[in-house]
Amino acid sequence: MDKENYLTELAEYLAALTPEERADVLEFYREFIDDANLNDTKAIEQRLGNPKRLSRKILADFSIKEVEMQKENNANQKASLKANSNMILKVILALLATPAALVVLATVFVGLTFFGSIGIGIISLICVLVLVGIVCLYIGFSVLLANLMAGIFYLGLGLLVLGGLMMALVLLYWIIKGVVQFTAQLSQKVYQRLVKRSN
Repeated sequence: MDKENYLTELAEYLAALTPEERADVLEFYREFIDDANLNDTKAIEQRLGNPKRLSRKILADFSIKEVEMQKENNANQKASLKANSNMILKVILALLATPAALVVLATVFVGLTFFGSIGIGIISLICVLVLVGIVCLYIGFSVLLANLMAGIFYLGLGLLVLGGLMMALVLLYWIIKGVVQFTAQLSQKVYQRLVKRSN
């Protein structure tokens, strides 16, 4: 693989970028390879890594820049949930391309397992509360004519459970958004530190 094959393969991995961004990146690395006088594949990969690894770093850098630009454009607001999630994914992929990939992979696995189990617990709790609310409403309507006070009690209890659940869902949304924001900032800092160490 020579310089052009390396850059062609790199371009394939950079399909997520716009054509202009991809052209700028390829031009930068073409000039870098020429200036560093890297003539063969071994020299190029020794200096830059393989095209897949380099593309992950580039995509992570672009994702971080996108989130930072979004923060600058909306000075009073934080970056969107989608932009943060996208950045976290690209940073994880870039970190997996580093020599410390095993540690990063284990950390990601533990984190996903932890948050996944919490997520399953929360979803289960929501399902149970919806079921309790519906059952209470059903019982309330069923006994309303036979025993007015018991019917009102169960109707009120059902409405209370369902109303509390609606409020809890809004709170849960804000908690999830905060966790994603924190994770995005943390992954950005970890990535920047690892990139500084490797350079």
